[in-house]
Amino acid sequence: MLGVAASVMLLASCAPRLADLAPPLQVELPTTCEDLLERIPLPAFGPNDDAIQAFLAVEAIVIEQHGVIELTQQCLRRQRLDYAGKGTK
Repeated sequence: MLGVAASVMLLASCAPRLADLAPPLQVELPTTCEDLLERIPLPAFGPNDDAIQAFLAVEAIVIEQHGVIELTQQCLRRQRLDYAGKGTK
């Protein structure tokens, strides 16, 4: 067990850091796509609340957020295409 822990520590120390590998941005990207993703608070329910109503409320939020995630993915795809090749010299 100690040998496994030592191996993991050795491998972790040898791994390059992602921040060191990522090149600096050559073009400032707008945050429009990320702005679509806002955290939606879940309604609070207690033990005396109707379970069906609680389920339906949470299900409605999940359905809405699924649509928001799809829109954000499409936005990011369009953004990647719009900025492809920009900043190259």
